[in-house]
Amino acid sequence: MYCTYNYYLDCSWGVNMYLAVAGACAEQEANAVTPVTYSLAALSFDSATTHTLATVTDWLMSPTEYIAADESGATETIRSYPFAGSPITFPSATATISVSTQNPRAICWGDNGKYLYIAGNATPRLQQITLSTLYALSTASPSTPSTTTPSWGAQGIHFNDIGDTFFAVESGNVRVCAPVSLWDISTFTVTSTVSLSSQIDSDGNAMGSNFTGLRFDPTGTKMFICYRNSNGTAANTINHSKVAEFSLSTAWDITTRAFVQSISLHPHLGLDGSGYPDLVGGLAWDSTGTQLIVGGYSAKQIVLFS
Repeated sequence: MYCTYNYYLDCSWGVNMYLAVAGACAEQEANAVTPVTYSLAALSFDSATTHTLATVTDWLMSPTEYIAADESGATETIRSYPFAGSPITFPSATATISVSTQNPRAICWGDNGKYLYIAGNATPRLQQITLSTLYALSTASPSTPSTTTPSWGAQGIHFNDIGDTFFAVESGNVRVCAPVSLWDISTFTVTSTVSLSSQIDSDGNAMGSNFTGLRFDPTGTKMFICYRNSNGTAANTINHSKVAEFSLSTAWDITTRAFVQSISLHPHLGLDGSGYPDLVGGLAWDSTGTQLIVGGYSAKQIVLFS
């Protein structure tokens, strides 16, 4: 963009014209600056809060709440809480969905909050729940949900924007799945399985085979995976829980991915019962793409980056 300024020294009209043109250029310049969103590089540690759930395995955000998948081993639940930004808080749950002994490991939205998907490592491994009010767990349909049982249990799940593809991480893989009908997980095919276990992160470590969460930005041009290569002493970065960012040159096509960077979540998650850096239990972006929450399995920390 080029802005030209005309100087009229002997005419008040000319001065006004100059000011008008200069102002328009300044406004254009300001409007041309787009805030950086859904970028790990733009984040820093904000706050941490201890929660009271048993074992949180994934986090999810709605426009006004955050949602936790709790794998307690007995009364497993999906629970929603009001999100007030920074510092992150852990108030009473606004709604609770019981998922019995499904061992929930991953949750995601579908069709702009019309559906909630739950993936686990016990039957049924995939479950679809209809919400009569968008994003409101309290309006979950009491009818029998749609389910299916693939041979693998997802640790992270995410639908694309039109419902013809969903992605699931397990081990060190990303599975690309195509439902027969839009948004319906009852019948689908796995169109490809992409291994990222050997991907080298920003610390020079391979990402390994312990992926625990998956998220995309709304445009499908950014993919985020949380993981830990192994456990052990905090001194070695290979033992840290991390989040990796990939850019996709073609939206929702992970074959066009390029590694951008990874960030370590240690020491913010705390230590597990053995004194190792805690395993990360999922990740979630807020609706603006400027705040990210993660949580640990054992130390029971919700951590906010902004």
